[in-house]
Amino acid sequence: MAIWDIKERNTIVRQSTERESLGHRGFICAGVTDGDEDRIDMFNIPIGSSSADFGTLTQTHDISSQPPIGDSTRIIVGGGYPSTNNISYFNPETGGNANDFGNLTVARHHIGGGSNNTRGVFMGGQAPGKNETIDYVAIRTTGNAADFGNLATQRRQLGGGASSTRVFAVGGDAQPAIADQIEFVTIASTGNSSDFGDLTEPKASAPAGAGSGTRLLMGGGVTPVYVTTIDKITMASTGNAVNFGNLVSARRLIGGTSDCITGIFAGGITPDSGAITNQIDRCLIVSDGNCTDFGDLSQSTYESVQAGGTGHSGLTGETGDRNPLPFQRNSATYMPGSGRGIAFGGYAAPAPIATIELIHIPTLGNASDFGDSHTAIAFGAANSSLTRTIMQGGYNDELSTEVDQIQLIEHASQGNGSDFGNLLGTRANIASTGSCSPTRGLSEGGGAGGSSVVNEIEYITMASIGNGTDFGNLTVARELGASCSNGTRGVTGGGAAPGVSNVMDYVTIASTGDSTDFGNLSVARVRTGSLSSTTRGCFSGGRAPANSNVIDYITITSTGDATDFGNLSAAKSGPNGMSNSTRGLFMGGRISPANINVIDYITIASTGNAADFGDLSEVKEGVMCGSDSHGGLQG
Repeated sequence: MAIWDIKERNTIVRQSTERESLGHRGFICAGVTDGDEDRIDMFNIPIGSSSADFGTLTQTHDISSQPPIGDSTRIIVGGGYPSTNNISYFNPETGGNANDFGNLTVARHHIGGGSNNTRGVFMGGQAPGKNETIDYVAIRTTGNAADFGNLATQRRQLGGGASSTRVFAVGGDAQPAIADQIEFVTIASTGNSSDFGDLTEPKASAPAGAGSGTRLLMGGGVTPVYVTTIDKITMASTGNAVNFGNLVSARRLIGGTSDCITGIFAGGITPDSGAITNQIDRCLIVSDGNCTDFGDLSQSTYESVQAGGTGHSGLTGETGDRNPLPFQRNSATYMPGSGRGIAFGGYAAPAPIATIELIHIPTLGNASDFGDSHTAIAFGAANSSLTRTIMQGGYNDELSTEVDQIQLIEHASQGNGSDFGNLLGTRANIASTGSCSPTRGLSEGGGAGGSSVVNEIEYITMASIGNGTDFGNLTVARELGASCSNGTRGVTGGGAAPGVSNVMDYVTIASTGDSTDFGNLSVARVRTGSLSSTTRGCFSGGRAPANSNVIDYITITSTGDATDFGNLSAAKSGPNGMSNSTRGLFMGGRISPANINVIDYITIASTGNAADFGDLSEVKEGVMCGSDSHGGLQG
């Protein structure tokens, strides 16, 4: 019997001796279609297939920027027609709609550009006249673009692409002439572009860019006739382009991307009376030759389509073929299930905040920055799987307006939250730290506006995106409770109904149906924190009506009343919880009249008082907490 040696396997992966491709997803965004100018299409580059609907942008971006901008965690789309400065981004792994990123320095359309995994660069365009602007964004943050420099000439409808160090501006319309210029900038610097060389002939209408880490291909365009030709350059050098081969058919305003092995050219306009095409061509970047058919877009798309990908040529300095890479990969810095905790949003008087913080549960210390939520939010429920933390409902203003939003983050990629879907109705003060299995997350009870308190339980499937689904009802309608789980059973305790409650209910997470009585907490209270191991659930703090320091515990597989565990470091309300299978943390809260940033911890299998773990970066309560290794995942 063969033994799989993890250390040996890690060495192989780091040395990349078996690598097939860097990233497998390609995207076509925006463009002018039959009314879906905000659409995002996705296709699998190594397999070859027609595209499928992925989500929508924050607004229409027809006649947008077209080369790949972004990395394996974000695809970025900037500008559009009529001239806009809007920049959108989306997570290429999750599916769903895009979020707002910020603004370009100049509103414009028909833009070129490219990126590595640090910066995205936008070049030229029309605003309303032709433009020489170069601006840039930092991919892993959000915010407005900054000035980079200028192109040598004003032009629009230019193509582009990037290596890990350079971004290229290719051809374009420099009326009254069509340009054959290739210019480049060094991504890590700022300044005006430099001359690289010339195309094989002048081309406008955005000759699409696709490439490996060393070679850039530029296909299609007009000269002024529609062409099939694909030019190539070696990006680390300078010099004129040479011929690579031909597209399957002549067209212009095409989108181009790659996985560093396969070049993709998608959509565009054909010379047949300006007809729109949904055609996708592909080629092997390392081997000169003509393209072959890949499949079709889900709809016909044209007008400077924005193309993106999780493995485009700017993301690595690779050879672009299947040979060993000329560098060694970094060792892994994060292993799913290793104890990554997420503190999502919260209330820092006088309003909710968007901060997402990162905690490493096995070691003591302060929280660090992870990113920002899609919308500032507090007092919702959080569910988490091995790979995601998902926030449901809450308040997004001064605690007067409940929302139905569901947001998510990916544990492995630090960054901002994105849209997941919606609850069946607006709710806040949902049971904190919602019950979870490895696949499902529940949201239990809550307030639905005014004096309305609900008993609804909804569930989501965490690996997908979408709206909440009806699960059943709590035994008593209530808000401001807490919940815990062991992967099979979820238990909800405490809350206001509207009087302060000590009731605990339970459900079987894999089924649907109404909850059943479990027993009672030792103290009736609201705004309680909760967490769990595979066997125990713990409830801490809260108001009853004075602040409490009590920590109770239950054995989740049984039923019965809670037992005293010990005390928090201080009596407080709202110390919401997270855990791995052995250690539990209670985050922030309120000691009237102020919020606090204290993190307490306990060893779940024992009993005793909580000890100091560290601090959150801000004083807050109503934080939504999740982790990659809580008891609901380990069972």
